[in-house]
Amino acid sequence: MQSISRNDPCPCNSGKKYKHCYLAGDENCFLYLKNERDKMLIAHEEKLKYVIDILPIMTGEMNQLFYTENGKEIVASRVQLIIVFTIIDVLASYWFEYLGKTGKPSERFEEYINRFCFVTENSGYAIKKYLKGMTIDSLSTLRNGLVHFYGLGNHSCTILPNITALYSEKKLDSAVKNIRKMRPNIRMIQPCEFKNIVIESAILLVNHLYISDSRVKDQIALKLAHAEGISRIYQKLINEGASNLSQEMIDAVGTMLPKIK
Repeated sequence: MQSISRNDPCPCNSGKKYKHCYLAGDENCFLYLKNERDKMLIAHEEKLKYVIDILPIMTGEMNQLFYTENGKEIVASRVQLIIVFTIIDVLASYWFEYLGKTGKPSERFEEYINRFCFVTENSGYAIKKYLKGMTIDSLSTLRNGLVHFYGLGNHSCTILPNITALYSEKKLDSAVKNIRKMRPNIRMIQPCEFKNIVIESAILLVNHLYISDSRVKDQIALKLAHAEGISRIYQKLINEGASNLSQEMIDAVGTMLPKIK
């Protein structure tokens, strides 16, 4: 392509001069489109690694919310849940960015929960103990009440304590049994259990980004759509400051989430 003069006819046989076709980025020039596609696929692997590294970091850091000192948690349960819900909002926004979709925060939240959290593939959700009976609507109501009003006045859900040296599992189970006797329809949520579900959801999301679907006949189109989705997430991460993460944090991904495929 470099040996072609600007005033020569474009090799795509459009009838236009090279400078008005390929060099002008004419979308009707198949040579230009092929070149752009090839450049996208070359850059894709680098962007994919960046995205795959960053997303688990944001969820893995939630473990620090559950630090205990002398058997007592430092961060209040409501604050723990507010941060967990915030992480869900972040992950949901990147999922929609990947799909090239827009939507209200409530729509993104609901789709992410249905797609990655409340599913049998999520090992944390599959073994849930206290979250049984929780619906999307109840969870969304709890999320809104916590994020906007710190949970004040929300009586539809009970926030259970996490298991610590000062609060045994046996004691908690006894309390849960008594609560359910008095209020059979009450929803319950334990921050630590829910946090584990969200961390697992991030793993499912990351694994999904290694897209592979043999049922799709046009594999090139599938790869291009995937590359475009990753590129959108990558640009969003850069625009929102994720590029400021240190290399030490990126290297910690392997120890925080060893199950990533």
